[in-house]
Amino acid sequence: MMVDQMREMTASEVLDRFIASNEELLQVIRTLDDGGWMAHAESPAGHVPIRIVAHHALWDCWIHERDVALLIGAAPPAEPDEVLSCLRYVSAFSAALGVSSRSKIADVLAVEADSPSSSFVLNLGETVVVQDGIAPLGAPCLSGDSVALIEGISIRAPLPESAPAEWLQLREGLATLFTPT
Repeated sequence: MMVDQMREMTASEVLDRFIASNEELLQVIRTLDDGGWMAHAESPAGHVPIRIVAHHALWDCWIHERDVALLIGAAPPAEPDEVLSCLRYVSAFSAALGVSSRSKIADVLAVEADSPSSSFVLNLGETVVVQDGIAPLGAPCLSGDSVALIEGISIRAPLPESAPAEWLQLREGLATLFTPT
């Protein structure tokens, strides 16, 4: 619906609106204090703290920036802090969809990523809690290149062949969410 409303706009008008909306967002973010970052807002992940909304926005922008770069044959940027933030977010988002669907996948999932390196654990209960650290013994652990894992969890590419069944099942929640009906 948003795209349909813009079909009559020129490319210059779309770019101007895009720049203005980003400036407005940045202005709001600049004013947030600790309490503001914890205030709840609506997002695709439900009503969550604004810091989670910002992570969703980063992941969404990172994915679509890659789309544009790959389309024109350019090397997509891979800033380590952005990559790690996106990997943590999409892992937690996918796990949250599994928690909300009430389908029990596991109590704990883990990620061991490289280029850049990161190890973290997802504790799945009524919510998803992400903690730095290595996988507990027996936890289904997804491992591989950070960007490739983001692409796989984001249903844009296959997960590594070594992906545990629980991660393959978890990915189906995101696939269901983004599959047109």
